[in-house]
Amino acid sequence: MDYVLLEDNGRSELNPVVLKTGLQEIGIKTLVLDVTGSPQEILQRAGELFGEQARARRAIKLFDEKYRLINDRLCTPIRKALILLSVRHPFTDELYHFALSAQSELSQFIVPLNVKMCLPMTGHQVQCKG
Repeated sequence: MDYVLLEDNGRSELNPVVLKTGLQEIGIKTLVLDVTGSPQEILQRAGELFGEQARARRAIKLFDEKYRLINDRLCTPIRKALILLSVRHPFTDELYHFALSAQSELSQFIVPLNVKMCLPMTGHQVQCKG
């Protein structure tokens, strides 16, 4: 193994970059990719990290072209949506069901697609163990 690639997502919880020091202490080389920001910024950083700047520029250009193509064709009216998700616990086999609020990260991704979330409220978040 040449290295372990860790993401730095800028969060205080569930951020793989916290493993860096421990891995380096036992002799494992680590690389860190900052995954905050736009997809274009992340691709640019990845290109710099791996010495693939030209490839990253091509990927960014392709992303921008496809995004523009999709965005130009989104002439549909705004629709309301209630997005329900389920997660199965890998060890206990329990199922957790939940609805996304307008503040969730996934909702923020969906909003540009002409979708208005039905749960705009805040303060109704429940942390699940595990």
